[in-house]
Amino acid sequence: MDKLGKMIRITDLRSVWPHEANDFTKWLAQEENLTLLSDVKAIGVELSFVDKGLLGTKSKD
Repeated sequence: MDKLGKMIRITDLRSVWPHEANDFTKWLAQEENLTLLSDVKAIGVELSFVDKGLLGTKSKD
């Protein structure tokens, strides 16, 4: 069974995602969230790549 949620307008984005790179970008990189946003905005959006640093893995460079 699909999970149902309620869409609400967020007026203070920082209350949900305090830091763009650490919070919003990680949220957006999850396939289900990207699909949700794509459906709501009626635009085709797909994830092309995720930077390893975004996922919290240490770079060995």
